[in-house]
Amino acid sequence: MKRCTFYLPLLLSLIASAAKADVITARVTSDAEEHLTAFGGNDGFGSVDLTSSDLELISEGNGGLDWQAIGLQFTGLGIARGSLINSAAVTFTIDPGEVGQAGNLALTIFGELTPNAVAMSATNFNLSTRLRTASSVSWNLSTTNPATGQPYVNGQLLSTPDISNIFREIIGQTGWDANNQLSLLIFPNAFFTDPAGGTVLPEIELRSLDFGEPSAPLLSVDFTAVPEPSSFLLIAVFGIFAMRGQRFKKPMLS
Repeated sequence: MKRCTFYLPLLLSLIASAAKADVITARVTSDAEEHLTAFGGNDGFGSVDLTSSDLELISEGNGGLDWQAIGLQFTGLGIARGSLINSAAVTFTIDPGEVGQAGNLALTIFGELTPNAVAMSATNFNLSTRLRTASSVSWNLSTTNPATGQPYVNGQLLSTPDISNIFREIIGQTGWDANNQLSLLIFPNAFFTDPAGGTVLPEIELRSLDFGEPSAPLLSVDFTAVPEPSSFLLIAVFGIFAMRGQRFKKPMLS
């Protein structure tokens, strides 16, 4: 019994080190905008822009009638299937180069329901036709900064709510690999209640990857990695020998 008591802290330490908590940050590897209504002006209904220097939430010009969806893709996160996702969020940088409609924005964030997302393309409706996760997060914000009562200023940071539930659904899929690509999709809520459009929506302008990598959307994920099966096997073998006292002996006290 004394031997078991002596080795118990070491055994618990091995188990804790196998389940390691970590925080990763990653810049977006690709981003895009899709014009969701026929009020998109010269861009056209369903057209997708892959090279814009900014991303508009949730309309772009035309008096607030040009609704948009935003797509973000991240690759090589190093998060294994089954890892425990503690929290996740995306941080954007404000780029108020264009004055849009003021007001309150009602958005919904989804993931793309696939274990390895195909790269976004300029094909019409490339974002809105992707299969969305059952998990989603509501994101309600205003064109006015609540901390100051003034419009957001250039270079200010704006973060999404916690989207860990979306990540859990994506990385829990069969076929997910730590280096696979995942997509996040952001839609105006009005698109689901009135897909034809015609309602004026406000606008917040954000910097995209094409603006420059240092200002590109930044993903942060706090997760706990699940130990490899070999780690569990090693711990189990150690525990058996420690309990039986056949391999390890308590050191002599001087």
